[in-house]
Amino acid sequence: MLTTPRVRFGIIGAGSANSIVSSVHGINDCPTAAIHIAIGSRCNIDVCAVYEDGNLLRFSADAISYGWLGDVLHDSERYRCLGPIRYQYSALRTSIRHPTYFGRVSFALSQEHVPNALDDDDTGSGPSNPLKIPVCTDECDLCSGKVPVDPRYPFHWQSDFTHVICCVIPCVSPFTPYGLAPYTGLNDGTMDLALIPKVSRFKNMQIMRKVAMYGARFIRSEYPDVKVFRVCRWKFTPKSLVLNPGEGETVREDESGAWNLDGEILPQPPNKSLTFRVAHRPPTNF
Repeated sequence: MLTTPRVRFGIIGAGSANSIVSSVHGINDCPTAAIHIAIGSRCNIDVCAVYEDGNLLRFSADAISYGWLGDVLHDSERYRCLGPIRYQYSALRTSIRHPTYFGRVSFALSQEHVPNALDDDDTGSGPSNPLKIPVCTDECDLCSGKVPVDPRYPFHWQSDFTHVICCVIPCVSPFTPYGLAPYTGLNDGTMDLALIPKVSRFKNMQIMRKVAMYGARFIRSEYPDVKVFRVCRWKFTPKSLVLNPGEGETVREDESGAWNLDGEILPQPPNKSLTFRVAHRPPTNF
């Protein structure tokens, strides 16, 4: 259990996206941020703690992404000399390569979003399928009953993923002016988890263009492949542990992709799962 430090800090946007400042203040203007700091404005926000085998690795207060977005950031580090245009250049390179990563995403819904009638096997993907979770690809040990479902993560989806995106805040930025996850709260103890399975290059670019130009409000109605869940914790299990558990298959790190955590790179361990839990501090009156 993480202890909330009684430390206040202010943020003045000086990065490429300044998503946290834009989501909290509604604008990434530096004088506005400085004024909020000077007058003592307060705003509680959630953070997401990232663990590997129970060991705390990172915190994220913005967005976590794996797949296409993670690879764009990882590739852009090679071209820092190009300045901000490196992101567009790396996006083009990554789109040509069109990476997808196989794995299993397990998650727990926030209490307000747990369906009233779960299906027969308590995984959310049985006959009634209240969450409309697609059928797992390949042989899923959880669906077949070979491995018991972890009660901490009662729902899951195993597939090839183009995107795994988790937003702790709405993620307003110059790249997504209407918000990557416009309905996400700042301090409600939940995160929005978006899962996009393997899609064509053309459809991936369509989705990214729609989100950038018009926001993500209507993406699910236009693209049924996109699945979004409001969660309090979730876990990603890589291919080597899903298809060959216990066999110790050697997988190169560059084949496992990388995570984009608030603009910082975190390589996906080839043979280890990562867990993500929201660290929530209830609102207080000052």
